[in-house]
This record gives sequence, structure tokens and C-alpha cells, in this order.
Amino acid sequence: MDDGARPDGDAAELDLVEADLAAVDAALERLDAGTYGRCEACGEPIAEERLAVSPTTPFCDRHAPAAPPPGTSGAGGGPDGTPGAPG
Repeated sequence: MDDGARPDGDAAELDLVEADLAAVDAALERLDAGTYGRCEACGEPIAEERLAVSPTTPFCDRHAPAAPPPGTSGAGGGPDGTPGAPG
């Protein structure tokens, strides 16, 4: 019988999937608002290369949060702090 309990790895994976979904939802909201592809900090365009690597990023290279130190697990996954974004 399934009691709803999940091993820690499953819970962590679920958290990452939910964070990815939230980032996609936020990007879709920016698309609807006409602000997708513009940095939320300065309003300048985000480089196409950056969007190709991390399509949900809300920041340009200049305003992206710093990447976590090597060997640590950050909240995101990408140098911009976007959850689950490829680095």
C-alpha cells in the first residue's frame, strides 16, 4: 500500500521539476506581457545565445546572479539562478 511517502531523492527531484515549471510559467507571463527577452533588471535585450542556453532566464549576462561555487549545489542549476537552467 502506498502511504504517499517518497524517498529523499524523489522529493528533491520533484522540487526541481516544480522549480522548472515555475520558471517556464514566469517566462510565459513575460511573453504575454511583451517583455520576454528583456532583462528584468535593466530592460536591455538578453543575448540570443543566452536565451538559447537558458530560455527561461529573466536576466542579461550583466545582471545574472553569480553561479554557486564549484562542487556545491545551487538553488538553480544555471549561472543566472534560474531553477534547473542548464549552465
